[in-house]
Amino acid sequence: MEDINNELNKIIRKANKQQEFSEVNLLLDDNLEKLKNANTVLSFDMEFDNRFGNNVVEIGVAIYNKETQETYSEHFIIEEQIGNYKRNNTPMEHKLMFAHGESKEVSLKSAMKSLSMLMKNSDVHIIYADKDKRKHLEKHGIESEFLNVQNLLRLNSSSNQATPLTEAVQLFGKKEQPVHNAGNDAAVTLEIISEVFGDKIGMEKYESPVVTDYSEHPKKVSGEDIKESRKANREPFLNDKYTQQEVKATRKITL
Repeated sequence: MEDINNELNKIIRKANKQQEFSEVNLLLDDNLEKLKNANTVLSFDMEFDNRFGNNVVEIGVAIYNKETQETYSEHFIIEEQIGNYKRNNTPMEHKLMFAHGESKEVSLKSAMKSLSMLMKNSDVHIIYADKDKRKHLEKHGIESEFLNVQNLLRLNSSSNQATPLTEAVQLFGKKEQPVHNAGNDAAVTLEIISEVFGDKIGMEKYESPVVTDYSEHPKKVSGEDIKESRKANREPFLNDKYTQQEVKATRKITL
């Protein structure tokens, strides 16, 4: 992933220096063509137990069928990791706030098997940002030439700056559901590509259907606040509601 980003940085820097953007535009158009030609677009995400991405704790999937204009969503909470981790910037409660269906507690093996099956039945795969995801796919024998939406945004703006998901949700999402919930992040990634590229890929005005609306939930923290908390020397997000005390099990988290 680092090599891909470094190569992209070189291409974008060269384009800006020479004010010649044909290579940038060609890369972007090639990727958008894949999205345009796809009938089913699968978006997925993973959440990890730490910033090194050692263990998968959640997997989210959202699939949009252009022909039927229907969306299928899944959110898997990995049962082996329940109670084994904490989050420093995002409230643990976000894990339970899947807005697009019902969360399922399953084994990692079962979740990866479901993801693999869904990928095989979809035309194109997207993810907002690759960080550590590919290595876990490969570990489970899953092959995917997924498109990195964060990189598509960089190509679109000819910028070396990568827009974090917490910011992209604010800029391009419809109604902000709790971020860093893998299911919600997969769903909002479809909204992001619709908002930015919709007219070019046949996904104008797409909005992920909401089953349970958590946008105004008192325990939801906005993507903007999470982003700001990370900026503050990556200090844990602390206020009267959230502490550093580790929550011992998903079932003990209350909304």
